[in-house]
Amino acid sequence: MEKMLIINGSPRAPKSNSKEYIKIFMKYRKYDIDIYNIVTEKNRDIPDNIDSYNRYMLVMPLYADSIPAIVTGFLKKLEKKKISEGKRVDVLINCGFMEPEQNLVAIDVIKMFCIRKNLEYGMTLSIASGEAILNTPFAFMARRRINKFAKSLKRNEKGYMSVSMPISKNMFLKASTKYWTKYGEKYGISIEEMKTNNIENI
Repeated sequence: MEKMLIINGSPRAPKSNSKEYIKIFMKYRKYDIDIYNIVTEKNRDIPDNIDSYNRYMLVMPLYADSIPAIVTGFLKKLEKKKISEGKRVDVLINCGFMEPEQNLVAIDVIKMFCIRKNLEYGMTLSIASGEAILNTPFAFMARRRINKFAKSLKRNEKGYMSVSMPISKNMFLKASTKYWTKYGEKYGISIEEMKTNNIENI
């Protein structure tokens, strides 16, 4: 059986959507899997046995239209590690936008890293409305697509697949505004404060 390392690239890995997506993927796994949370391991070196895995799957959120800073740091460390050429990298990425194509820049960053490191880039699953979709009646769509993603990995396929909630932009905007307003209230932040660019003074 192939041995896979799942890398959780979320800055809030223990309570992240990335963690939930990994849990779903694990239900459909066909591999011997270990999980590495970058945020909890950030002050440690990457394990010396990193080359013992046959393949790697990076699971992360979109941050400021690209990869999270902790993923950038991880890749810089990983670049110095000995990894046999041709090892495969797959990516599951989620964003808070309703359009999965918002993830494309971050995906290209990982593809470029693979080229530099002589790794094989495999399959991408791009999940939109990632902050909300698992808490809606559309959660089954995400689970079904992750199942399909897992099967594609088993067949060593390459390509791109995506999933998003089938609602209008106007409905998505109203729902997301309501969600973030309530989220701000939970921590004593008003909607006016959330709109300001001067976040250091909040």
